[in-house]
Amino acid sequence: MKLTLDQVKQITAGALEIAELNGEFVFYRFEKDAREYYSAKTPSLDAKAQASASIRLDFITDSDRFDADFSVTYGSSRTYYYFDICIDGIIRKHVGEENAWIKKGHLSLKLSDFVDGGEHRVTLWLPNLATTRLSNIELDNGATLRPIEYKKKFLCFGDSITHGYDAAFPSKSYVNRITTHFEAHTVNQAIGGERFVPEILLENTAYMPDVVTVAYGTNDWSGTKKEYFHPRCEEFFAKASRIYPGALKFAILPIWRADAKSGKQKYEGTLDEACEFIAETAKKYGFNIIDARPFLPQSPEFFWDGRLHPNDLGFADYAAGVIKEIEKHI
Repeated sequence: MKLTLDQVKQITAGALEIAELNGEFVFYRFEKDAREYYSAKTPSLDAKAQASASIRLDFITDSDRFDADFSVTYGSSRTYYYFDICIDGIIRKHVGEENAWIKKGHLSLKLSDFVDGGEHRVTLWLPNLATTRLSNIELDNGATLRPIEYKKKFLCFGDSITHGYDAAFPSKSYVNRITTHFEAHTVNQAIGGERFVPEILLENTAYMPDVVTVAYGTNDWSGTKKEYFHPRCEEFFAKASRIYPGALKFAILPIWRADAKSGKQKYEGTLDEACEFIAETAKKYGFNIIDARPFLPQSPEFFWDGRLHPNDLGFADYAAGVIKEIEKHI
């Protein structure tokens, strides 16, 4: 049984739009106006906006097999891509490569190699840091296919860390760990290298979440002067508060970075001072503050690059801290 576009739409979480182009399913986590903003900005940000961060196929089926073709292309500054395929929440297959800018391949899973017959939940996590298209998605003929009913809707804004840099297992980024914990439909609108960007907050948005998280700041501190950073930060929180009045809102402060005391930043202040400004500003607009600085040890072993981007180990601690803080309010 080859899945149709309508069926793929029913079982996909994390995409605001899905289209079929030249026989492939294309997934978008930004609405059209936001995509056009990034398209007009720079080619690199446009490509990152196409990345499939936090997008997954998620469904219940009694099929014994799952097959799909895929293509991956540039979606970040990284050259690796990985898929996680889970059965009933447990990773059963991890597929990908370390160096592949452009790649076509095939995903295949035989459920009876891992579980007994009957219905099971199958989750395919797409790569966080690549642009991914799927085609020829197939189950056994006559198999059941039911979408998951999620408990919450999350919307996550941020930079590379929220985007998923650098979880080797896509399901183990901090956003995706939170998504799994809260059984949420999560739209991840983070972009690697991004700063506070109020332009992507759309007044006419069709996606109204229960929970909004905002995790910018580390790039603002390292690469932006106060006279630019401060008003952009204030505008973002003010606009988000107006657009999502009924949502539970969190501002996640930047985590430790190895050069936090280097003095090389453009902000003309310490990272702690930048965090204080973000916290004070976010509070004015009804955001709860999550101070993420204590969540990760200040040790290179918890970072993919030894200094800034968490690895799977670091993301485990990061997610645990964020989940604990959200649970105080949810």
